[in-house]
Amino acid sequence: MKKFLLGAAVASMAMSAMAEVEMPVNLVKNGFFEEGVDQLLRGYDNGCIVDEADVPVLDENGEPVLGEDGEPVTEHKTSEGIPGWQRNWNPWCVRIDIRDNEADFEKVFEGNKYLLHIFRFNDNGWTDGGVSQVVTGLEIGTKYTLGAIMAYNQGTLAGSWDTAEHGYKITPCDADGNDMVGDAIATDDFFPLGDAWEDLEREFTATTPAVKVTFYIVNHTYENNHSEGQWMDVDDVVLMPTDDYKYFKENREKLQEWQNAGIANVAADAENLKVLGVYNMQGVEVAKSTEGLKGLYIVRTAKGGKKVIL
Repeated sequence: MKKFLLGAAVASMAMSAMAEVEMPVNLVKNGFFEEGVDQLLRGYDNGCIVDEADVPVLDENGEPVLGEDGEPVTEHKTSEGIPGWQRNWNPWCVRIDIRDNEADFEKVFEGNKYLLHIFRFNDNGWTDGGVSQVVTGLEIGTKYTLGAIMAYNQGTLAGSWDTAEHGYKITPCDADGNDMVGDAIATDDFFPLGDAWEDLEREFTATTPAVKVTFYIVNHTYENNHSEGQWMDVDDVVLMPTDDYKYFKENREKLQEWQNAGIANVAADAENLKVLGVYNMQGVEVAKSTEGLKGLYIVRTAKGGKKVIL
């Protein structure tokens, strides 16, 4: 099952009925690339364009604001991208997409539906491409670990390159994402090495309360630039204190079993609360009950709205 990190409140409710294992907090938003997928037009020709939608206006408690007629007040939005991530891409050079994942029951388990796919076009190249996210809430002096699973296919290169640069980097920044002076905190221009999933585990000591995490492939132009079939896949991105990360790794299977056994009705679990509405991660109402739904949703009850895996 997809190893999605729930908020502490939801997790504690669900765990009481299952294994006594609680997921550490992941500082990365949408590190598993499952959010908003129902709104993405996915594929080679569109590069993750999010549809236009009438999105409910939410109050400070995350509940829809109601109009005089008792119906949710909405605003029309058109957005582009992958929730939580900034994309750096060029339609003629490097493309970024959300693609279906397949379980291998070693690193990818049943229910792990989607992954991030970064790829480049044959015989084009003048910009690099990838995704980045500003991660906040770090404590200076504390050791953290960036974890992920990654795979890479070199394709066929021409010219003088034996290997094109690809991988990840962690750079210091302020809370708004502005880069700060200094070298990268951690980086690897040639990870992973092969097209099978490899574990990224990179420990670092926080020197700033925010960092920028980037995954990328390099695509420079030169004579007869050619790299047919070059791509990099990324999934299950987490950033947490190293002790929490070790706990996460040691209990990974139990956490997956718990999520697979699921929290089919977490919002109504302990007190059998009536579900008032079910919303996708863009805040659009999709149902009045959780019956028959699968995936990540916001479930609203009399106690408020919570993220729930169904």
